[in-house]
Amino acid sequence: MRGAGLRMIQRLIAMGLNSNTIPDIIVVHLGANDLSTLKSLDIVNKLLAIKRFLLFKFPVAHVLFSELAFRSVYRGVEQSRSKTLDKARRRINTLLHKHCSPGYVIPHREITAQTGLGKDGVHLDAVGYHMFVHSIYTHIAKLT
Repeated sequence: MRGAGLRMIQRLIAMGLNSNTIPDIIVVHLGANDLSTLKSLDIVNKLLAIKRFLLFKFPVAHVLFSELAFRSVYRGVEQSRSKTLDKARRRINTLLHKHCSPGYVIPHREITAQTGLGKDGVHLDAVGYHMFVHSIYTHIAKLT
């Protein structure tokens, strides 16, 4: 669900639980929309709680986190705070790598201000979307 923040995860999970499908792999891509309103450690703690919940509901699933991708603009935030929020984004990514098994956090470091971002500085352009999906696919292929 595009633009969903951490507050939306319970609804998204409930929608998935109503399905008869049991996932082998779950990719969680959340957190960037919450950078301007939550502290880094709160975001990491919420993401790790989501991981525990998903593993409780789907004990055989692999839960992967997608790194918070680079943005040059954070909506609703003065441009002067963008560097601070980018530092928080990098800190969250580092903490995810520290608290997850190796290979269970998908990096998106190839997405930069020059490559992959759309004109709004927030959303991916066609090349960025391809890079994003390719990195997820590559990590999933390593698990299977």
